[in-house]
Amino acid sequence: MLSLRLLPRLIRSPLSLLFSTKEPVPSTSKHIAKLITFHVSYNGLPQSKYSEANVAIYGCRVIEHMAACFRENPKILTHEHLRVAFSRIAQVKMELTQEFWDVIFPYARALVTTADRETADIMASVLLALSQMLIQDDELWETAQQKLIKDKLLRYVVTENLPSLLYAFANNKKGTEKTMNTIEKLILTHIKYYQASVSEKMFDHLKEAYDLWEKEPPKEIKELLEVKYREPVPLPQL
Repeated sequence: MLSLRLLPRLIRSPLSLLFSTKEPVPSTSKHIAKLITFHVSYNGLPQSKYSEANVAIYGCRVIEHMAACFRENPKILTHEHLRVAFSRIAQVKMELTQEFWDVIFPYARALVTTADRETADIMASVLLALSQMLIQDDELWETAQQKLIKDKLLRYVVTENLPSLLYAFANNKKGTEKTMNTIEKLILTHIKYYQASVSEKMFDHLKEAYDLWEKEPPKEIKELLEVKYREPVPLPQL
């Protein structure tokens, strides 16, 4: 059993610390759940087991399978698994059945409520996924903004994810002007980073955020977007 100190920081916190569990509920997708039904202590998580659970989560295409991964043995789940799981649900556009609200969504609430500097970036990724799923939970979004702005966790969100976070709040109209302006200000402080970036998804989120926010972007961001989205100049024919 490996010590947590030998593992990446992102997988240091089993979510079982947040949830008490009863006997595992029988799964409707045993071939997936089988991958993650092994014993893991609170003090360590073997890298192979972490990777197997990650593969199992990423292999899900319906909520019933994802709920099985969450339900069978929550002791294996880490915050990084949540990033993968919610991103996968949004990516595949899974139908949000009752199992999503009963089994999976409580983990998002717990993540936001207990967010700290170690999990701020993971929270940002989960918020993006929830926004893409059009989750309209006022309490969750208000708590997220309190964590990011009042508790100053925004500074611990990875620079590349700031445009996605701006888009997340703009997409479902849950961001206050203070939240949006604070994220925008932080983006401006890293403008040189974005000028050198080649991430298409990041620029798509930045452009869509301002379209949804219905606000004229600052000069620096406007120029950045104009450069990234300008039409290529055709080469002269020989």
